[in-house]
Amino acid sequence: MAGEGLVTATSDRPVGATVDRPVELAEAAGLVVFARIDHAANAAAAGLPLRPMQLLVFGHGRGGTPSLVDARPAASTCRSRPSRGKPRTAAPT
Repeated sequence: MAGEGLVTATSDRPVGATVDRPVELAEAAGLVVFARIDHAANAAAAGLPLRPMQLLVFGHGRGGTPSLVDARPAASTCRSRPSRGKPRTAAPT
């Protein structure tokens, strides 16, 4: 499910090369790349399989701050709750 402001894309190039392009465009436009998260690498480090997938977070304080003041995005208002069950752990390798 894609959320508001979330962009998913398909490409004939590898994921890393595909994400390189918006990084270049964002930086050229004066935006700040806050994070580039390689979900597949993180999953592999935990011993779990995941198809290649990356998340890019970028923005700019001058443009983003007024938006946060006017209407905080849902992600910034989520509260973490303690797990009511057994914590989930990666399978031993």
